Amino acid sequence: MDRSNPWNPNVKTEKTRRRITVDPEPWSLLSSRLRPFGGSCLPRLSYCLIVIALPRMGALHYAVSTRIAVRLYRAFTSGGRYRGGMGNAEAISDGGKGAEDRTGLIGRESTAVPGRFGDPLTVEYALYSRKEAAANTSRPLFLIMHGWGSNEEDVADLMRYVAPYNDSISLRAPMVVPGSEKGMFGPGYTWFHDMRPEREDLDRDGYAAAKAIDEWVGEHIPADRQIVVMGFSQGGMLAVHLLRVNPERYRASVCLSGFLAPGLVEGTAPADVRLADLEKPVFFGFGSEDTIVPKYEFRALAAWLDEHTWLQAHEYDHLDHSVDIRELNDLRQWLADINVSSGLM
Repeated sequence: MDRSNPWNPNVKTEKTRRRITVDPEPWSLLSSRLRPFGGSCLPRLSYCLIVIALPRMGALHYAVSTRIAVRLYRAFTSGGRYRGGMGNAEAISDGGKGAEDRTGLIGRESTAVPGRFGDPLTVEYALYSRKEAAANTSRPLFLIMHGWGSNEEDVADLMRYVAPYNDSISLRAPMVVPGSEKGMFGPGYTWFHDMRPEREDLDRDGYAAAKAIDEWVGEHIPADRQIVVMGFSQGGMLAVHLLRVNPERYRASVCLSGFLAPGLVEGTAPADVRLADLEKPVFFGFGSEDTIVPKYEFRALAAWLDEHTWLQAHEYDHLDHSVDIRELNDLRQWLADINVSSGLM
């Protein structure tokens, strides 16, 4: 159906919201039946549903079946079953195994970056745009997060093309990627204790990083200044997770090749229920040839965002783990449509 864009009344946006409830019990039952036949059986089945079968279905079947396939994948890989929605599900372990890993916000020791998953972080370095990011206070401010091994100057360069007249602040991740200080361009930084943590590790690291960013925002940006969060890869994950931590503070989110924390650890996505009622605009773009983030992760994130936000998602053919001019064009137009930028170059 067509209805007015809540952020720009002059633009009509096509949006259909579907609330789909799937009984989790059949998936845990199927998981237990298929588990003896090999650890990769069900993930491959769900991957086939998401990547091969679903694009050949109609829109409604696609929306329903994507959620079913994601539930299949999660029910198997969790080692248990889920109760409640997909956003911040309560994990119930089999026979109490792994219960200790799912209680606290600080987890196991990392083998990639020194420290433990979920260790508290502090943001210390930021790159401001002209006039200390106060040249155009009538427009929302962009808060930018980079990915693994990069720095605060990387994604900030995109602002010249997508929103050149908006102010921006680009944050440097708090941790150094081991060995990167010996590279030609100096050290690279990371928000997480691995390039792409999974399961409880991602929950803990994602929450710790989002909490550190949100605290930095509270200390350095006036409360009445609207903020659009934007990030790539790890930063894209955080651009979404900030909405799951403090959705009222952020005007919109731009997620470029990001991924989703599963919500296995209680308390790591505390605002999921509130977020679904706020209609926050989210732009999500990813490449069809991405070899860093599996395609089923993109499908899971798109399905979750469709249920919790005002989503515009784009998949770009022949694009790997990067961005290109097509994505930047779509993003610039979307920012104009939701009245965040002027749309001018």
